[in-house]
Amino acid sequence: IDWRRVERWIQSCGETHKTCIEDARRAPLNPLPGGFRVVDVLHRCIVRPPDLHFQYVALSYTWGRAPNLARHILTTSSMPHYMEHGSLHPLQMPATIEDAMQMCLNLGKRYLWVDRLCIMQDNIEDRESQIKGMATIFSRAAFTIVAAYGNGMDTSLPGVQARAFSTDCDDLGDLHIRTCLPTFDDTVRESVWATRGWTYQEALLSPKKLYISSAQAFWVCQSGMIPEDLIPDDSIERITCNELIAHKPYTEVLKIDSWNSDPFTPYTYHSRKYNQRVLTNASDIYDAFGGIMSALYPPVDPLDQTSTSLYNLPLHDFDAALLWSTGIDTQGARASDENTYIPSWSWSSVVGDF
Repeated sequence: IDWRRVERWIQSCGETHKTCIEDARRAPLNPLPGGFRVVDVLHRCIVRPPDLHFQYVALSYTWGRAPNLARHILTTSSMPHYMEHGSLHPLQMPATIEDAMQMCLNLGKRYLWVDRLCIMQDNIEDRESQIKGMATIFSRAAFTIVAAYGNGMDTSLPGVQARAFSTDCDDLGDLHIRTCLPTFDDTVRESVWATRGWTYQEALLSPKKLYISSAQAFWVCQSGMIPEDLIPDDSIERITCNELIAHKPYTEVLKIDSWNSDPFTPYTYHSRKYNQRVLTNASDIYDAFGGIMSALYPPVDPLDQTSTSLYNLPLHDFDAALLWSTGIDTQGARASDENTYIPSWSWSSVVGDF
């Protein structure tokens, strides 16, 4: 990846994209959850935020079916060690996270938020607090790196490491010929990442995303999309709104402040789409939708940790939310487990469309 070009995308988005500028200006600066922490990619350790207005990048990726627990993971016992400089050794780091850290360095970004290293996985209170704050975590990130390639966190990111697709260009008389790379639909929409439940809310809550696919990178913001092969001339310093590929599915973002008057309409839309995604654990049906719920139905007091929903049904519109029914593509019942209760009157009890 030409990192200078990506830097120009990011800079241009902040300076010339009217929609992005206006939305950033209107977006509420909600407080990050208590205990919030990030990875310092320069010193390779876990740190607390240096100040209230610091910038960080978030990572959206898949853990895989059988994640390697021997790799770096934040727990109550490991946190003191991981807060020491140099403690996050690259040989023990999952390849996806290691490449995301390298991307941050290449783009001049010092801090990275990644769930595996920033949420204490064995601490129920910390896990619940951070999950409830997902809407704020992803919406406040400078942008989100989307690892839309492979299946699992031990997959290297193409473009940071070698790509399977080669690119070339040539001039034949007045013709400039270049490689046709697979499109966003061909790579991102067909990826494992696009089938998972957690990644649905992460993409929806992130106003700006840098997708890494098998063939090329895509910058996606609320103004449109920029594929890596859009403009072959590296001398172009700015990409204006007129040159963006405007397409609603690419730019669909849950604008936290725009549904206060009628949150139920987007709630019904996104709950149906989310319920068609793949979930690993029974508890994910609530946890991986929590950020969307808290964005659509936030508490009156941002510091209030009281839930505004019950089994994925909003308390504010509880009677209307009960009026769901199974659809043609409903795949069956979702099983509860010993730690997760799923009542039959919640749409969470079925798999697929409703």
